[in-house]
Amino acid sequence: MNTCLEIAALSGLERMDDQAIFLHKRDVLCFMVVRNESMRLPFFFDYYRSQGISKFFVVDNDSTDTTLSYLLEQPNTYVWHTKQAYREHKQGIGWLELLVKAYGNNRWCLIVDADEILYYPDCENKTIPELCHQLEKQGKDTLQVTLLDMYSSTSIKETPYQRGDSFLKYFSYFDKKFYHHKQGIKKTYYWGGLRQRIFGDMVNGKTKLYCLTKFPLFRYQPTMSLFPGLHYLKNTKVATTRGCLLHFKYFPYFKEHVIEATQRKQYWQGAAEYHKYSKLIARNDNINLYDERYSVKFRDSQQLIEMGIMHRGGFSERLARWMGVGEELIYNSVSLAKACINKLMPVH
Repeated sequence: MNTCLEIAALSGLERMDDQAIFLHKRDVLCFMVVRNESMRLPFFFDYYRSQGISKFFVVDNDSTDTTLSYLLEQPNTYVWHTKQAYREHKQGIGWLELLVKAYGNNRWCLIVDADEILYYPDCENKTIPELCHQLEKQGKDTLQVTLLDMYSSTSIKETPYQRGDSFLKYFSYFDKKFYHHKQGIKKTYYWGGLRQRIFGDMVNGKTKLYCLTKFPLFRYQPTMSLFPGLHYLKNTKVATTRGCLLHFKYFPYFKEHVIEATQRKQYWQGAAEYHKYSKLIARNDNINLYDERYSVKFRDSQQLIEMGIMHRGGFSERLARWMGVGEELIYNSVSLAKACINKLMPVH
């Protein structure tokens, strides 16, 4: 049976576009599930295309805005539609795993949401395919990242975002205390961050919220298993390089999104996180996340490395561990040495 028909039969996905799928060996494939993301998608596509992604596999979960029509206008964008419940398919990862198995075998795959922008060391001058090549040279097949919530300096509902503009033009702040606690030995998991500061930590006093560790970029093999939220991947070789997902959740219509989420109950634990948002909004619907005691203005990827949110990994990190000094000291020392050499070299 045709692969697409198998996927549709198993999961209720209906292929909506009629584009032929031609994949090159070095293509990095982007997979995502969307619902009512017409405001975010133009910049999302602009950013990832600028970073070397050209093939997109998208599941539209019954959007009621112009999301589906926009997706069908995009080149090299392969679109499926479903009315089935998001929660019944592992918060959407069940759909994407079928697509990854069908099209992503032994290929680098990126799974992100429409509000997530992947940053990594030197991303201003390095494409995602180049990053993947770097990870391959390390003998690794997976990139670990930290989720970093971004926000504006004004209240959420008063942020004047314009469709198609860069997210960072309006949402350029994050918390310098990017996590509250961590755990793990082989893999370090971070928890907390902005959402813990604003909305509190626990559900019913026991369940931790806001896991900030994700594994969105990987070279897929059939032995791998994907889990909801990409907070865990099974049977992977994780690189020492660490990236970051800039998370642009707090758009002006955040309140309306929260109301819909609490009513539909499609997210984790019946949308428990969104119920916490709803309680705060009920007390104050003009929330401002900015606080001069905690907020830092975003600059570039080097800033995130200096703050320990990202790591270069590879040789510089191994050398730093061997010498007992920080990775950034090694990197900055090398940069300083190069600058001194350039300064001392005679000009002909």
